Amino acid sequence: MSETGHPLLVVRNLEKHFPVQAGVFKREVGRIRAVDGISFSIEKGETFGLVGESGCGKSTAAKAIMHLIEPTGGEVIFDGKNISGMSKDERRGFRRQAQMIFQDPESSFDPRMTIGESVAEPLRVNGMTDRERRRSIVEGLLERVGLDAGDADRYPHEFSGGQKQRIGLARALSINPELLVADEPVSALDVSIQAEILSLMEDLQREFNLAILIISHNLGVIRQISDAVGVMYVGELVERGPTEDVFGDPAHPYTRALLSSIPRPDPHIERSGMELTGDVPSPSDPPPGCRFHTRCPEVIQPDGLELDQTDWRTILTLADRVYRGDIDPQTVRESVLSVAEDGEREPEDVTLSEFEGRLREDFDIQQELEPTAVDTTIHHAIEALYEERPEVAAERLQETFATPCRDSRPASTTVEGDQVAACHLLETSVEASETVPATGDD
Repeated sequence: MSETGHPLLVVRNLEKHFPVQAGVFKREVGRIRAVDGISFSIEKGETFGLVGESGCGKSTAAKAIMHLIEPTGGEVIFDGKNISGMSKDERRGFRRQAQMIFQDPESSFDPRMTIGESVAEPLRVNGMTDRERRRSIVEGLLERVGLDAGDADRYPHEFSGGQKQRIGLARALSINPELLVADEPVSALDVSIQAEILSLMEDLQREFNLAILIISHNLGVIRQISDAVGVMYVGELVERGPTEDVFGDPAHPYTRALLSSIPRPDPHIERSGMELTGDVPSPSDPPPGCRFHTRCPEVIQPDGLELDQTDWRTILTLADRVYRGDIDPQTVRESVLSVAEDGEREPEDVTLSEFEGRLREDFDIQQELEPTAVDTTIHHAIEALYEERPEVAAERLQETFATPCRDSRPASTTVEGDQVAACHLLETSVEASETVPATGDD
């Protein structure tokens, strides 16, 4: 806890949307929901890891938390104070207490300034006019991060990537912050250097009682250094909790898929990686319901339906494309003729049987699925597409293959202790009294 008795950092329903503009008058025609309502907190001296695939919104979240970009909505509360409501002087004080390390150490320094000048810059900006004192602090910090005091007079191009990241740590610590935000701090470094930097960060955290928010797509990095972890997917937190709980017993299918992708350096262990198929959603047009349902291998089936999960996934992928209007009958007909190398017929001459065969092959849907009612629904939906009635096709698919995973957004459910995940699978197995709002605070 901070001196106020609250967590040092509280992120509540944070949003960052970017407008999509078009036309001469730059009218807004949509929004990219890069960060769409995430909540978590960090205690003083604690490390919180934010993990997820590239493009899920991790780095945008870090910049919005630091107010390097203004959030669209939500609150960021630091040491009991809402950053958005701070005056200019208060915001300057926040900058002294929260520092950021960026992903690329190569572009983090002005090549015209010596390392000593770069590390001393925060001190100078914050009013330390005594040059000798600044020099003494810089030299002490350089030695603390594993470099020599004399390196202060050298220029950035004279250092390796790992050394530059050490210098970045020294610069961030120069004004004695309480919070360190590290955005992919080791992703550009060799594996052996990564371990050194992470170990150094842990040492500095213990020495200065730092709170750290670390952003990474590397699960090994997050597990090594984090006390708690949040898993992001298309702008949302799908799971969060103590690191060992989330890694040891992941509750969300996406978390399980991420963890199954970690390589194991033992040829005798059979790899059981979970292959994700289906479409990756765009943050400018996220799907309804659970955003992971377009790729999830565990989507809930309608009552009375017990399809093989592989078959179920292929049907859902077809249905999602139909719902979005992404299947163009003319393109399918042209594909049939192209594969058959039939240049004598026109697209209008393609038969329903050929059209259906092409779509079933494209989506890996068996020619004769069991039960028969399922296969009949797919046939009728494809027939409606063939007749260029996509709304009828969507209606038929929805009637038979409706799933809560697409129809409604899952609430965040307490799994056990502080572990929380947003998945409809959990809502059927956890008492309603343990369910918390999807965008609620901890």
